[in-house]
Amino acid sequence: MAAASCLFRLVRSDGKEFVLTDKLLIGRSPECSLQIEDNLASRQHAALEVVDQKVILSDLKSHNGTWVNNQKIIIPVQLHEGDHIRLGKTIFVFRMSSVSPEAPVSAQPVASKAGETMAWGISIPLTLVRGDGAEFGLNRSMRIGRGEDNDVVLKGDTSASQAHAALEVLSGQLLITDLGSNNGTWVNGKRISERTLLRHGDKIRLGNTVFRLRVGDRPLPPTDAAAKTGSSRWPGCTALFISVMAVMLVVLGLGVPAAIRYFFPSPTPTEEASQPPAISVEATQDAARQDALLSLVEVIVPTYQGNIKDWDGKGSGGSGSLLNEQGVVMTNFHVIGDLDTGNYHNPDGLVLIALNRTNQQASPNEFYRAEVVKGDRDLDLAILRVVEIVNLETGTRNSLPADLVFMCIPLGNSDDLKPQDKIYVWGYPTVGESTPTLTDGIVSGFLFLPDNRVEWIKTNTEISEGNSGGMAINQNGELIGIPTWGRTSTSGGRINYIRPINLALELIRSACPECMAER
Repeated sequence: MAAASCLFRLVRSDGKEFVLTDKLLIGRSPECSLQIEDNLASRQHAALEVVDQKVILSDLKSHNGTWVNNQKIIIPVQLHEGDHIRLGKTIFVFRMSSVSPEAPVSAQPVASKAGETMAWGISIPLTLVRGDGAEFGLNRSMRIGRGEDNDVVLKGDTSASQAHAALEVLSGQLLITDLGSNNGTWVNGKRISERTLLRHGDKIRLGNTVFRLRVGDRPLPPTDAAAKTGSSRWPGCTALFISVMAVMLVVLGLGVPAAIRYFFPSPTPTEEASQPPAISVEATQDAARQDALLSLVEVIVPTYQGNIKDWDGKGSGGSGSLLNEQGVVMTNFHVIGDLDTGNYHNPDGLVLIALNRTNQQASPNEFYRAEVVKGDRDLDLAILRVVEIVNLETGTRNSLPADLVFMCIPLGNSDDLKPQDKIYVWGYPTVGESTPTLTDGIVSGFLFLPDNRVEWIKTNTEISEGNSGGMAINQNGELIGIPTWGRTSTSGGRINYIRPINLALELIRSACPECMAER
């Protein structure tokens, strides 16, 4: 007996599916079989290959890496059901369906209806039902077109091409591909440009010929207007006749409502064509919160003056959030300077930005020098910009590569927050080693300015020294505030404080207009 086979699919966050049958190249380039419009993806970013009923994912030396379940892959990996794949900002979920081997089929179809209806001996029949009622059973790859050499011949349809479309039966599923036809292949009113998975009830048009796909013995949902709205029991009756009959029914005691229901019955519920399995809201939100970590940086202010290679590691610091792809960072002012005097903690104004692209859970291994673009001591906020790469071992500074792109976090709307809303805080607290830490809690309340703007978000989320300047995000992974430990330390540690992002928008706009472009 043949072994069970699998149907492999990529499901994008918008619900669109891509079936994997051989090899799939993914990237921004039009040459890729799956092109994604994502400026953080490389032109040829990654490849998927089906090998011995397994799907292998390989990174093609992309700039920002290929990630599986929030782990950057270094070597080709095998995918498993439910894996989350991220390329740039684009997220897919890998799906695989095991299908039992089909029952043996006869070598030739059994014909009926004057040679137009064919039935194949398969366990779960797939049938194309033509508009005139003719049925074509499917159990193998077939071609449809006007030419006599096709498996399904579209006789007399001058709008169809000689070789119009190909059908593939794969693990009990039916896929259709247009073969470069002149007038295209259409599924549910949309012209297809790539291999497309068909579902029960789908309407397929080739030239002027229309088919419906029926799976098993399930009834086809109606498509004509009459079927959708409910048909009259007396289609040939005139309005006068219906009126007379309605009066008679009223006289007989049925009443007006009963008469209306008799002649105009409610539409019969129809079976909707099955939809692609959507990614759950919880899974999407979890992925967004993990993606926020890619925008988190550690902010380090060395106390040493001189060549950085002689630095003894002592200094102060906190956390920050990348606001755009060019390396603009938001943090607290007290992380880099004195709130009372405005003087920087490092006399030379040296600020380092640190992160780890290959393993966000580990300590930073990349360091950049940043300049202070603008600060606001009243709000205790500062905007920095990455300007150079720093090698701590040699003390050398190098220009940023022209193609360097940072992951950035989307800005949320802190005015939308309500008490008991969930809040998550990412940062580099001075607890243990220098690694990212996540804490969570709820919005406990607010403190207001005289003009009724929110000055502080109160929360029970744990905020420690080193979290200052980091990111407070909502469930969708959007930046809604800046944790501020200096304020928190005066509260006794029970209620902590977060500066709302909406109060920082004017500072962001003045220091980095491009950061506000998508808000």
